[in-house]
Amino acid sequence: MKKTLFLLFSWSVNFCLYADHCANLMYVDFDTSMQASAHTKILERDSLQRMYAFFKRLYEYNSFKQIHPQNECKIPKIIHQVWLGSPLPDEYKAFVQSWKDFHPDWEYILWTDEKVAHELQLDNQCYYDEAVNYGEKSDILKWELIYRFGGVYIDVDFECLQPLDVLHYMYDFYTGV
Repeated sequence: MKKTLFLLFSWSVNFCLYADHCANLMYVDFDTSMQASAHTKILERDSLQRMYAFFKRLYEYNSFKQIHPQNECKIPKIIHQVWLGSPLPDEYKAFVQSWKDFHPDWEYILWTDEKVAHELQLDNQCYYDEAVNYGEKSDILKWELIYRFGGVYIDVDFECLQPLDVLHYMYDFYTGV
């Protein structure tokens, strides 16, 4: 029992140190991330200065410098991707694989027309059925998937360049733009 407890504690401490290290490597200050030096004329406007200051405070309050990884994952380790209307094109298969490669212990789900029809009863089924294009259907579906199952939604034309694990141990919500 003592050995197991020590190993668990040791893993926990090591994970937190590793996650803190990753977080520090990933930190980018707000002005740099917004390329403020390239937009000085725009930022001179009074109305934008207030908004910029608000978002800067929000960014810094939730930054890797302020929030530290927890021992437990806050978001389920599930990756959702959606492709509707046709088979997934070959040009996106390497991108899809990159998410699997960087997240080998995560559940990966590619939602297709068939999978949606046979495995989901959508709360917003009427809106999904009335959608006139696959982009609309995908938008309805991705929000419902995250609401129902948790995890992270990623478009199939995005390549993974590093794991998202540290974000799942730090935040209960995050988004990319």
